Amino acid sequence: MPAAAGEPAPPKPVRITIAICTYRRPALLQRTLAGIARQEFANATPPHLDVVVVDNEGDPRVGGLVEAFAAGSGIPARCVVEPSRGISHARNAALDLIAADSDFAAFIDDDEIPSPGWLQALLKTQARTGAAVVCGPVAPAFAAAPPRWIEDGGFFRQPRRPLGVCVEAADGAPVDEASTNNVLVRMAEVRRGGVRFHERFGLTGGEDVLFFRDLKALGAEIVWSPEAMVSEHVPGERATFAYLAREYFRCGNVRAAIEAMEAEQPVGAPRSRGPASAGSVRKALKKALSQGRLLIAALVCARGRAQIYGHLFELANALGRLATCVGYRYEHYR
Repeated sequence: MPAAAGEPAPPKPVRITIAICTYRRPALLQRTLAGIARQEFANATPPHLDVVVVDNEGDPRVGGLVEAFAAGSGIPARCVVEPSRGISHARNAALDLIAADSDFAAFIDDDEIPSPGWLQALLKTQARTGAAVVCGPVAPAFAAAPPRWIEDGGFFRQPRRPLGVCVEAADGAPVDEASTNNVLVRMAEVRRGGVRFHERFGLTGGEDVLFFRDLKALGAEIVWSPEAMVSEHVPGERATFAYLAREYFRCGNVRAAIEAMEAEQPVGAPRSRGPASAGSVRKALKKALSQGRLLIAALVCARGRAQIYGHLFELANALGRLATCVGYRYEHYR
């Protein structure tokens, strides 16, 4: 109803487009959509939601899942197929689907389930801080009980922290980076800066980290919302030493590529993977030597598996960095 004469008009609800990229995981995507349908808002003016799903394969089941979600939840949703292979192409297709009047985009992965208060927590932190980007934690949801050393080490907790460090940032605290597994971003800054996901990282990953680093370089503040929790499905084949070693290697490989690019090309210039600098090589070697010494100390002192494996994973990360320096790219999404 319109406001009576002399009464202030009710606040206009913000519009949030929830963006999900998917690839060969329709059953998990269905759980993600169900979690979105269960979002709860305590305030009198809940946000206006819509959902975009970008399928990077073209599985005919995905469109039906999205249609069923829209019909059952009342939340407008649409699905498109992005034929160009690579996560960057899919994320850019999602950006292109976000309506011009959407105030925010919320990104979540297709193997995650948001808690019922996920969006409300992100919005609350954003309203209090005025930050352009708000991100939250991702907790592992193991398909089967993992080895004890994985639980002790917290290796699937995101964002990752050094072994034994459990202190979490306070609500609204500035953080250095964000990724698309749990984030709210104000679209005004994205549109004004023309920020996109860099296609050269489409098969390696890391495109989302670089996206938010570019936003931050343009003046966007990134803050933390500890109550905006999502859980990530971790299948049994991932809860292994071999998978984690590869993942740490990949992260080091991508991180060195991002740093080399940033060192060579300013934000706003066409991005390409720049050559590794001598500084990158020194940084990788320094980390490898440091972790090697810590590993030896852990072995001598008979530390537990979590600590010993943690140093081995950090060594793998350093090796990934060195691999970038000699031109090797680990293509996780091939």
